[in-house]
Amino acid sequence: MSTKKFYSVARGVRIGIFTKWSRCEQSVHRFKHTVFKGFTSMDQAVNFLLAGSKFSSCNQIPVFDETDNPKTPEHVGHKCNGVHCTKDSIDDLEGDDSDNNCVLHEQLSYNEEETNPKTLMIDEQNEQTNSQIEDHKCERGKQLNELSKKQDKIDSKCESDRPYFGSKIENIVKNQHQNIDQKISNLSKENATLKAKLENEKILCLLTRKIDNITQTQNSLTDALDKISDKTKEMTDTLKNTCEAMLIYAKSNETKRAMKITITCHTRITQEALEKHQAD
Repeated sequence: MSTKKFYSVARGVRIGIFTKWSRCEQSVHRFKHTVFKGFTSMDQAVNFLLAGSKFSSCNQIPVFDETDNPKTPEHVGHKCNGVHCTKDSIDDLEGDDSDNNCVLHEQLSYNEEETNPKTLMIDEQNEQTNSQIEDHKCERGKQLNELSKKQDKIDSKCESDRPYFGSKIENIVKNQHQNIDQKISNLSKENATLKAKLENEKILCLLTRKIDNITQTQNSLTDALDKISDKTKEMTDTLKNTCEAMLIYAKSNETKRAMKITITCHTRITQEALEKHQAD
């Protein structure tokens, strides 16, 4: 089959004719319900788009090449001879072999049958879908074969390494058991230590409570002693005042006694003198 050089996109991201498949693929890739077909000549590509009623004249069809500026079909080899072809002119010229207008249906090589644009688009889509399905099946088959080989290698490796890893795992489990037993022993010792500390803390708490009670009792006794001291001071002051009063009273009694003695003596002397005077 001859190589396709022009790709007409009737439904896609960008509508027009592409001279490079890479540019065409960007317009139709992952676009829902895309419509496109490849051709060996520019005239076939133009006729495909005009027959689909996407454009009313060939000069309206953009042609995208490797540059960013779109061109018209005339710049890329389309033959209009100065008269722009339209959909109506294509319908009128269908079956005409004249070279003065657009070549509507070039002879397709390798027994390709001429069909209407919609049929061509559907066939192209089906062909592309089937090709993609076959490619996907082939790719999936290769992936499954590779995965099966990898699985076989892994199984073989597991079987060969099973004794080594079995002994390795046994040693690891044994070491783990020993470590766990050691940890349990350490935890038991720590538990005993904590219990002893707890008992000591309980005793210390009891002693602290007793000390608090003794301190409270001591404070109460101190307060009582302070009260007794104050009372003793009051009693001492009262006794002192009483003693002073008694001393004063005693002094007063001695003075009275002395006066009484003096009066008594004076009276006796006077009486003796009077008696002597009478005697004389």
